[in-house]
Amino acid sequence: MRKTALLLLLFSAIALAEECSKGEVLKLLDSGYTKEEVNNICTKKDTKRFETDQKITHKKDDNLETWYIKFGIAYVDIKYSSELQDAVDTLEDTPGVTRSSVAVDLGVYFLINKYSIVGFNMNSVGDTFEYNGDELYINSYNYALSYMYFPEQVRDGIYFRGDIGISKGVIDGDGVQKSTTKDGIGYGVGIGYSFELGGTGLMLEAFHGSYELEDQKIDTTQIFLTGLF
Repeated sequence: MRKTALLLLLFSAIALAEECSKGEVLKLLDSGYTKEEVNNICTKKDTKRFETDQKITHKKDDNLETWYIKFGIAYVDIKYSSELQDAVDTLEDTPGVTRSSVAVDLGVYFLINKYSIVGFNMNSVGDTFEYNGDELYINSYNYALSYMYFPEQVRDGIYFRGDIGISKGVIDGDGVQKSTTKDGIGYGVGIGYSFELGGTGLMLEAFHGSYELEDQKIDTTQIFLTGLF
């Protein structure tokens, strides 16, 4: 029954579009055209629309590169494990202390197909406290394998991101002995929207990153503005 139904669909499409080959009819149907639209195209009633659609498709594909550089900067909200978070809260509540936080992405990606890129990305999160000209830094780094999937096409529309890698934490500053953690694990997921502007892919992304460092866990929410060149 299923084979018979498929054959009837094919023959009915061919009957509507006698000026196209069977292969051309199937290709048009697979591309999302209705039987009526296939008939109009194949009987030369709507060739202009078909040619325009083809040009748009080829133009999109021509914008793909074999590799990309990514740079992004983000507003970040940082949450530490309880003991460190208590110390940070006390420090932030001290009169005269100012706090600034920022996240940065820097990566190199390679094209898998028109929908996917994979590469290496460094996600850096910095927390800075300043008091009377003295500064204290709490920095976290994740050196990750990163994958990005675009349902429409790379650098076009909504996309999803996943990172996993090796993380490290550093505490440093004026009058403070530098302290570096042992290597830990870092991971994160993100969702965003990409569009092209002057040959550059601009991306707005919400990313959640976590870093497990010795007895500490750091959770971050990062809102990125990113360029994919």
